[in-house]
Amino acid sequence: MLLVLALPLVAVLATAIYSEYRTSVRRAESAAVELAVATANGVSQVISDGHAVLERLALDPAILALNEPRCAPWLREVNDVSPQFANIVVADTLGTVVCSAVPSEAGAAISERPWFQVVRLTRGPATGRFQIGSLTGRPVVAVAHPMFDATGTLVGIVAAGIDLSRFQRLLRDLPLPPDAVVTLADDEWTVLARSVEPERWVGQTLPGDTVPEQQVAPGIGIIRAGGLEGIDRVFGFARVDATNWRVYAGVPETWVYAPVREALVRRGASVVFVLALVSALSVLLFRRVSHSLAALVDGTRATAEGEGARVPEAGPTEVVAIARQFNATLAARDRAEEDLRRARERYASILRNAVSGIFVATPEGRFVEVNAALVRMLGYPSETALRSVNARIVFADPGLFDGMVERALASERIQGEEAEWRRFDGEYVVARLSASLAITSEGDRVIEVIAEDVTERRALEQHLQQTQKMEAIGRLAGGVAHDFNNLLTIVRGQAQFLLLGAGREEDVKEHATEIVEATKRGARLTRQLLAFGRRQLVQPMPLEINDVITNLEPMLRRVTGEEIRFAIRLPEGMPPAHADPGQVEQVVMNLVFNARDAMSNGGDLVLETRAVSLSPEDCRGRVSARPGDWVAISVSDTGEGISPDMMGRVFEPFFTTKPQGQGTGLGLATVYGIVTQAGGWIEVESVPGEGSRFSVFLPRAIAMPEPEALPMAAPAVGELLGTILVVEDEAPVRKVVVGALARRGHTVLEAEGGTEALAVAAAHANTIDLLVTDEMMPGMRGSQLAEKLLPRRPGMRVLFMSGYADRIPTGSSFQGVPSLFLAKPFSQEELLAAVATLLHAKPKAGAGGLAHAG
Repeated sequence: MLLVLALPLVAVLATAIYSEYRTSVRRAESAAVELAVATANGVSQVISDGHAVLERLALDPAILALNEPRCAPWLREVNDVSPQFANIVVADTLGTVVCSAVPSEAGAAISERPWFQVVRLTRGPATGRFQIGSLTGRPVVAVAHPMFDATGTLVGIVAAGIDLSRFQRLLRDLPLPPDAVVTLADDEWTVLARSVEPERWVGQTLPGDTVPEQQVAPGIGIIRAGGLEGIDRVFGFARVDATNWRVYAGVPETWVYAPVREALVRRGASVVFVLALVSALSVLLFRRVSHSLAALVDGTRATAEGEGARVPEAGPTEVVAIARQFNATLAARDRAEEDLRRARERYASILRNAVSGIFVATPEGRFVEVNAALVRMLGYPSETALRSVNARIVFADPGLFDGMVERALASERIQGEEAEWRRFDGEYVVARLSASLAITSEGDRVIEVIAEDVTERRALEQHLQQTQKMEAIGRLAGGVAHDFNNLLTIVRGQAQFLLLGAGREEDVKEHATEIVEATKRGARLTRQLLAFGRRQLVQPMPLEINDVITNLEPMLRRVTGEEIRFAIRLPEGMPPAHADPGQVEQVVMNLVFNARDAMSNGGDLVLETRAVSLSPEDCRGRVSARPGDWVAISVSDTGEGISPDMMGRVFEPFFTTKPQGQGTGLGLATVYGIVTQAGGWIEVESVPGEGSRFSVFLPRAIAMPEPEALPMAAPAVGELLGTILVVEDEAPVRKVVVGALARRGHTVLEAEGGTEALAVAAAHANTIDLLVTDEMMPGMRGSQLAEKLLPRRPGMRVLFMSGYADRIPTGSSFQGVPSLFLAKPFSQEELLAAVATLLHAKPKAGAGGLAHAG
């Protein structure tokens, strides 16, 4: 008995250990390859970003001029805002450095450097090899890009050294198992970055270049070798795009085999325990049963040969107990047969009344049983009609049914898998299936399947996932715009200081004016990002959509071109929409530009408006649609159309099907952000090769009270001067604001954050007339600071500043005192006008007065 039990247990143990070993090896190999691929993608992104910066520089007129006074300041500015660069240089075609972000490099000769020769010969971008920067003393690799004049002639080369510490930080921040290592090396096995002992190995040549490789995919594979620290590892490697570099990610073999050893100990202990327990039970059973077995056999034989339905309960105690149990089993069998009869009746009732579709089919696909819910789900006229077809026909892919049958016959239980089904009317539904093998009373094997219609649920889930993704990227865009607006405020403010002090120096005034204009263009870009991220401060109002489109019509007809037949259809009597005018203009222009770009060979473009009223029945099957009254703007084209696999990505930011350099991918993403923020939605219809139609639905306007507003322009005379507390965590921004107010003659107090501002206010004995604070600050928001200061400083006005409108206090009053919001970037004139407006504003009853009067 022990031997019969032990052999299967040992076989099961060996099989389990081997399976655990294969699983651990596959998991380790997969983890190493995934880590290598992810790291290679990160390195490739850094290199691509470097080439992208150089490509933009190569088109800049100041760089193409090859004039050191013009291009050197621009290179230094780019180098300052690009931490991955150690230096940027521009050289002529002979290899002489014309200008450099680091002045001491100007005039140097770089014609012998390999990457220079590659760019000159191929007239394309190039990536250099490992080197130690001559000025920084840090390990770098060079990236270079050619510069062409208007005739396509090579006039020079712009190059930059990428600091290898950028790659080192990328490797250092990776989540690695114990004793794991990640190495970045070039095609000559020179180490560019390493997660372990980088100071020892960066710049060194790796040994073991003859280790055999196992290819997994192009540029991706696995190596098994001893590590540099004497640790045997499984390495996954991946090639870095556009370079001959590789990333090697190694996990220790001890980490691979640890689960196997744990499983061996755990399962071995279980086997020993089972064998010991069986041994003890065997001895007891033998002693207790052997003596009474003969009496039991005699009694059961007599029962089997006689007419009685029960075994006589007589003889030794053990036999009596077994006889009683046997008799109880016979009684239980009778009850079980009765229960089986009742169960069959309940099964039939469940089959008839179940909400989910249920069917039983043979492995060949013949329906044995179907219920009414399945008939309704598939749209067949009757159960008989459904049972007359083969189950494989119901599946859009008959192979899915065959695979399900094969798995069920192998005793595998199928739970919650989805398949596309074809209805009787030709439409498709998504069914969630659970299936298992069953044996009929005749001994035939059949498949029992429960199906739930999840078509609408899946559509809602996809919409939710897309919405969550757009919301996450929108938050990122808002954060970037916030920081960029701070930078624009600094640049614009300093340029205005430069204009004020320039006097008759016309060159200085001209350059400063150009800087101011550049900040205005940057501000327009951030407004686009904020519109996409739904962080823009908007002012919705009752708006005549037809009037907006009529005003845009001349500009739209110019940009569409003569090869496109442009029609505008504006019905009379259109109800007003509730939306921001500037944002509606942006939506219309982006949709028209998108339609124009889809018709490279000309075609028909139609822009039209219509009033729409939707009932709950109208919204069925339309994921974003909601009942109510709406104003719709539709743009139709006869262009290339959108393929089904691209339809779900059209509103993703930076996704574009246009060639490199011909599109930012922000147009439709911005439209999505604007329309969603306005409380509407977008529907897209497209047939590949026939064209597309984008329809924007905006809410109709209802009667709303006009918002209270304060005049922004300062009075021409009688301007008040007061004591102003400026709170801004960005020191350069704070310097611009403080400088502008001090020049005007105001008394200015300043603080870096909320805590410091409370201390400065407590230490100031006189009245504080105005608080000028950034809203988005670490530790304490500007509105929280104002809430704490106002009870201590009654009558103090508040001017909020921010780069984007995320819970920004707007309006003409905050906590009962006059307040305004000033969006970054702003000019000094806008700042001073807002300050003057607040100082002249009349406080409510009970508020304090101004400390100083001009």
